[in-house]
Amino acid sequence: MRKARQDSINSKQYIMEAVTLLIEKQDIEDITVTDICKKAGVARVTFYKYYTSIYDVMNASVEKELNSFIRHLSGKDQREHLTLELFTQLMTYKLSERRLPLERLVNSNALSILLDYFTYAVQSLSASNMLFHNQLDRGSVLFASGGMFNMVVEWIRDGFQEPVETLAERMARVIPKDMLRADEET
Repeated sequence: MRKARQDSINSKQYIMEAVTLLIEKQDIEDITVTDICKKAGVARVTFYKYYTSIYDVMNASVEKELNSFIRHLSGKDQREHLTLELFTQLMTYKLSERRLPLERLVNSNALSILLDYFTYAVQSLSASNMLFHNQLDRGSVLFASGGMFNMVVEWIRDGFQEPVETLAERMARVIPKDMLRADEET
């Protein structure tokens, strides 16, 4: 049973990696399941065992990346509080590592994946109380993540002209201070 589980994990990883590589070379709407399976070295039945479309794969990739990001942040010394500026810098650095796929996401109108990225990150940080003084209600999560999302889309459409640090500072300035941890407001 253990080998089957590891094969499952490997297959999912190979599929995610294949999609990432393919997005670097072509637009999302031009990528087929056959292309993905060929690149990943898996059968179509394996693809459909775990996913229904390329968008499912991309969402799974985003979720995996964000979970890793959240674990990284949670591992910090609890005395070292996460500031909004640090959070936005880390998040935008992660995004800037994937400039070409981001441009393809924007150009192919697959922006919901990017919006999900921000919503999931803000929701996770809200639940952990690492950044916000208490768990945000759904409206506040959507407000914060939507604002960040729109700023990043503008940054991508402008060709990444603004330095990541400047983008992070702008994001940090627009989040309402009453959402942040009390020790963050000082």
